[in-house]
Amino acid sequence: MKDIIQKLDLNEHINQFYSFFARTPSVFIEGDQELHFKYIEALDKIEFKEPKKTKEFDEIINRLSKKGVLVFEDIFEILKVVRYFRYLKKLELPEILFEWFSKIEIKQEIKEIDEYFDNEGNFLEEKDEELFRLKQNLDEQKNLIKDNLKRLIYSKKITP
Repeated sequence: MKDIIQKLDLNEHINQFYSFFARTPSVFIEGDQELHFKYIEALDKIEFKEPKKTKEFDEIINRLSKKGVLVFEDIFEILKVVRYFRYLKKLELPEILFEWFSKIEIKQEIKEIDEYFDNEGNFLEEKDEELFRLKQNLDEQKNLIKDNLKRLIYSKKITP
């Protein structure tokens, strides 16, 4: 495909086209081209905001496949996609898109996890009492350490 794109001098156009995606997928959609064309025509008729940029999911999927633990940033990357699907499902859609998007199911557990993050991806400790107490205790300990270090730094014994 790269040869065809280069021969047709479409490199700049394809690169600009990539800017419309949240991640860099393949430009070519495999499968039933007529059905895809119907979806594209239906999407062209509605106004919707562009998705937020997300990082590639390769590392996240790899970590999950090895039963690893995701950090908050990775969880929020997944939630960006989930939130965008929820946004799309709320739009007034043509029938073909309504059927397509209605097949997307978002589990209640994911909705509950979503409540723990604000729009910027900050984790909201206030949603869980135990986490909130731990955060408060951690902040107190950090302040105690900072105060002790200040007191030590300004002591007359170590001034020289």
